[in-house]
Amino acid sequence: MRLLCLLCLLLVGGNVSAAPLTPEKLQLIPGLFPKERRELARKLAPLMGKQEGVAEALLHAGVDEKVAERLASLYPGPLLVERYSHGLVLELEGLTERQRELLEHLHPSVLAAQWTLWWQRSRLEQDAGLEKDEILRRRLLDALSRSIHEIEKRYWRVVGYALTVEQRARLHEWLPQPYQRPPNLQAHVFQAPGLTPSQASRIQALITEYGSETAADTAEIQRLQADKEMDTAQKQKAIEAATDRAADVLRSVVERSREILTPNQIKHIDALPPLLTPGERNQTAQYVQQMGLRPEQRERIEKLAADVMAKVKAQQERAREKLGGMQGELGGDSPQAMTMMMMQQNVNATRMLAMEEAARAAVLEILDKRQILGWILTPR
Repeated sequence: MRLLCLLCLLLVGGNVSAAPLTPEKLQLIPGLFPKERRELARKLAPLMGKQEGVAEALLHAGVDEKVAERLASLYPGPLLVERYSHGLVLELEGLTERQRELLEHLHPSVLAAQWTLWWQRSRLEQDAGLEKDEILRRRLLDALSRSIHEIEKRYWRVVGYALTVEQRARLHEWLPQPYQRPPNLQAHVFQAPGLTPSQASRIQALITEYGSETAADTAEIQRLQADKEMDTAQKQKAIEAATDRAADVLRSVVERSREILTPNQIKHIDALPPLLTPGERNQTAQYVQQMGLRPEQRERIEKLAADVMAKVKAQQERAREKLGGMQGELGGDSPQAMTMMMMQQNVNATRMLAMEEAARAAVLEILDKRQILGWILTPR
């Protein structure tokens, strides 16, 4: 086990001056649309498999300096996304002493645990003794994969609690492409703080427009992928063309949506922790309660919970005053109905922000770092 952990830390790449460039590493670069990513891959093709000159070439191609440095030192192999992104957290400027103490405690242990599970999964895949019981093998493999993923989600949940909104928004600029958009981003956007009915209607119109304008290309991609007789090169070219058309629509929608939202709302959306759904963000209190609280800790956290409920109650009262006699007055498509919906969303946004603020106090001031790590590594 000790050798396995040492190997895991080596593969993190934090102290390695250069590592080979691979296509998989290029897939981590954030902020690129498919056509831009293909063009970058073609430009860097001569460097594939090489170590020297990688960071310089990435910088010359316009890749962020922090991303270029991480990719140049990141060794290929399993858990590439996890190894790339975890180290970025520690490179944030302005971490407090307590933030750094907690994050440095979590960083190697979480990766080592994930690496151990991955290694067990790899051994199981090669285990000839289970050839006659393929159903059991698949169940065990799925269970190990789920454990790796759940540990990753719990790690980012704690990172989300430990960091401020401003720190998370800064981190977002560097996060790998798979972590750029959390699940159900639309619902996350509707829970942005202070979102007005007018903003919500305009955002909804953009979402509808995107679905309408990309429907044909989405269907075309599915048809092409299912075609078993078409020439492979021709199929790939057609898929890329349809993907690029849909990406152009998405680029336009993203740009226009950022014109609708306020800078503060954009900051909160950029600060969303990766992998978490809106519903999971609402379960903060439930997860903190699972961290093996001692009586004195439970008492302090209950006080934080009471403060959260007071803030939510005040927001609910303000919403009720504004609603007045609107409820039940008009149909679901009316402007009044949108206003009612957004007032409810604003109450929920207030609740989530207050819960996250309380959770930050809990992980930085009340909970022991070993309690937090134990919770991350023992998903239920």
